Amino acid sequence: MNFLKKPKVAVLLAAHNGEKYIEEQIQSILDQKNIDIYIYISIDESTDKTLEICENLKNTNKKIQIIQRGDKKFGSAGKNFYNLFINVNFEYFDFIALSDQDDIWKSSKIIRGIEVINSSEAAAYSSDVECFWEDKKYKNKLIKKSYPQKEYDYYFEPAGPGCTYVINRELATAIKNKILTLNKLPFHHDWFFYAFARSNSFKWVIDEQANILYRQHSSNQVGANFGIKSKLKRFKIIRSGVYQEQSKEILKSISIDHKAIRYKILKNPFKYRRKNSEATALFFFTLFGWIK
Repeated sequence: MNFLKKPKVAVLLAAHNGEKYIEEQIQSILDQKNIDIYIYISIDESTDKTLEICENLKNTNKKIQIIQRGDKKFGSAGKNFYNLFINVNFEYFDFIALSDQDDIWKSSKIIRGIEVINSSEAAAYSSDVECFWEDKKYKNKLIKKSYPQKEYDYYFEPAGPGCTYVINRELATAIKNKILTLNKLPFHHDWFFYAFARSNSFKWVIDEQANILYRQHSSNQVGANFGIKSKLKRFKIIRSGVYQEQSKEILKSISIDHKAIRYKILKNPFKYRRKNSEATALFFFTLFGWIK
């Protein structure tokens, strides 16, 4: 990699009915400092003006490309991101980054990730995020994901929101090749990417510096978890078995037998979640049979 030149970065942006926020987000990506940036947009089937907005932006900036024009239904952000990984050629890029359609990136977001990757000899980067509410219902809040990584944390959690991910070309290519071998892809693409990296000895750094304004609104597919209602919602998901099935998907995708995990969690849950309180909760969920 020639560091005398600006790092060349492909930003993969998954969109769906994003007319309200997508232009602001794309502009914040184009405003990134000290990198040579290209944006690849995949639009899930939409009923608003997302395509029209993206077309207008593409016509004024040759570094914006639309690879899916809203005429195909993916049905989830994960499937849309998998489509981007499969169809974007990584050969000419130094780094790959993921983007949602409704956040705002601080101008140093990408270069910060690259600098951390290079200084720590890592393959990938993610970070904490700063949540904001468009209706000003709450003050901005930090989502902290940068607790110390644990040996098997990737069995049960991603490396933070996927919109913070910056991945080098080697790892991104390895992920793409793995995607092409799987008959069923995990629902959570960001969790899968982290699990694949960690299980294949790619170093991943989680940064405590938040470089994204993470928008919270009624249409979030996945958002922040604040307050009693959000905690109760998460508890119901665990009781329903959905979380366990998602974990099984991840483990299967990286060729790990989930049946052997329960007894290991009961022996030492602190190897499986970064935050100690969540490791303790995992222990009791497993003890009560909600994680099997």
